[in-house]
Amino acid sequence: MRRFVLSDRLFIFDHYCATLIFAKVPELAGLQTTKLNTKQFLTEAREGWSYLMGQSAFKWLLFFSAFINFLLGFINVLLQPLIIGLSSEQTLGVVLSVTGIGMLFGGILFVIVTAAIYLQPKVRIWKKTFLMQ
Repeated sequence: MRRFVLSDRLFIFDHYCATLIFAKVPELAGLQTTKLNTKQFLTEAREGWSYLMGQSAFKWLLFFSAFINFLLGFINVLLQPLIIGLSSEQTLGVVLSVTGIGMLFGGILFVIVTAAIYLQPKVRIWKKTFLMQ
């Protein structure tokens, strides 16, 4: 089984290498490099920041995301040595795998529930308008 997986991986690697060798990459015609205008960049960044801070929903979303990333940073740094200290690397792999799968299913569930909540009134309106004439 291990030889099959290794040969399969080598076949895929060879396939991609051959694709890269024989693929024609077009030249970019008229490529011009412009100098970065620092003042304009900072002015636009300041305008964007003031717009985001002017909108309360964006502001709270930004603060909430920053807070969650701050807390998850501690978890990422401190959880792995804790699990390795209490058990083995295999247990760490299982914990990280289950965490990743949980985040994936949580995201899918969030999208389904959000769509069900926000699309439900539109479906009711559509049914009243077109089906119950």
